[in-house]
Formats: sequence, structure tokens, C-alpha cells
Amino acid sequence: MAANTATPAEPRRRPKQSRSRALVKAIREAGCAILEEEGAAALTTNRIAERAGVGIASVYRYYPNKQAILADVFDEKVNVIDAYYRQLIKERKLGSFPLRDEIRHLIETPVQLSLQLIHLHRDFYRHHYSDFEISYRTAPDGAQNWVEWGENWWQSVLERRRDELRVSEPKLGARIMLMAVRGAIDAAIDREPALLEKREFVEGLVDLACRYLLHDGSPSITGRGDN
Repeated sequence: MAANTATPAEPRRRPKQSRSRALVKAIREAGCAILEEEGAAALTTNRIAERAGVGIASVYRYYPNKQAILADVFDEKVNVIDAYYRQLIKERKLGSFPLRDEIRHLIETPVQLSLQLIHLHRDFYRHHYSDFEISYRTAPDGAQNWVEWGENWWQSVLERRRDELRVSEPKLGARIMLMAVRGAIDAAIDREPALLEKREFVEGLVDLACRYLLHDGSPSITGRGDN
């Protein structure tokens, strides 16, 4: 199943007053709680209103349909994940661990992110995952998105560890590795989400990246074709 190109519905209006913001927050949190505790099949606008403790008219005042509530729930979830990433960068001293461990972390983190969103509502996320992709949000430096930040960060790490590398061009190596990992995860979301649950999926990507990047006695990859 290919991801939908249609963007999910948005709220009818954005709350401006504190009371309205509290109401919308209650609706969004109710939707999230139902998904996490009762499952996607239980999610209806009536159940959301009941869980939020508001009238159904209040729900429709701000959301045209259930899809719009789902989009708001997912957007808030990505905001939480984004904040987690930023805190992780501050605490984890990225770049100070063995390169294989850094590669494993690079792969495990987006897999876990995708699983969190899949577990909320599998079908909705499969259709709209490109709308909730964290990669193009503003990165920690405030000037780049996460894709550019990740490429630059990995390039700098690989530059410092050239003696461990099989590839001769760290910048190109970083881009190829990141594109391959992201492509594999996107393909799994689109075609077979259950793969993300399998430890073998992560281990396979780690092995693929390590075999491509790291020196193992094979001739180095120069990036130039044979003449």
C-alpha cells in the first residue's frame, strides 16, 4: 500500500483563548488515550467526546472529522518525539561511542520512532507517514532540518575516524548510509510494518551499514568506476 499524497484534514480553527486551548488539548489527549488503551477500532468522535468530558458539538466546532483529530494527535506525538531527540543529543555525548554503536543507535532510533506512531493507528500512519516525518523539521542548530543536520553530523564523525572506514569519501558515505537506512524503514512502513518489530530487521540494517562503511580488510571503496 503506497502512502497517500492527500494531506489529512486539519482542525477547523486554532484555539486562541486559554479556555479553548484547554478544550482542544482535552480532545487531543482523549484521542491519544483511546488509541493507546482501547485501540484504533474504538476511536470515534462520540467516544472522544465522552473521554474528554465535552459535548460532541464542541468536538465538531474544532475538528471536521475523526481524521483531523488523528492528525492532531500524530502531530503532537511527533512534537514529543522531536523534544526527546533534542534532549538525547544534549545528554548522550553523540560521537564519543564506538562507531558500530553509533551506527546501531542511528538505526534503532528511527525504527522505534516509527513503531510508536504505527502502534497509535497503523492504517492512518501508513497512509500519511510522510506528513509526520520528523526529518524535515528544524534541527537543533535552528538553521537546518534534521536530514541536513544528520548528514553533516555523520560526515564529521566519519571524517574524524577515517582510519576505521572502508569508504574513502566520508561525506558521500554518510549520505549513502542515511539514504539506505531511511529508504529501508520507509519501505517497511509502506509494505510490511511488521518487519519493524523484528530484531532481525534492525540487525540486518546494522550489518549492511557496517559492511559498507567500516574497514574489514577489503579494498577501500573510492567511488570511481573502472576505466
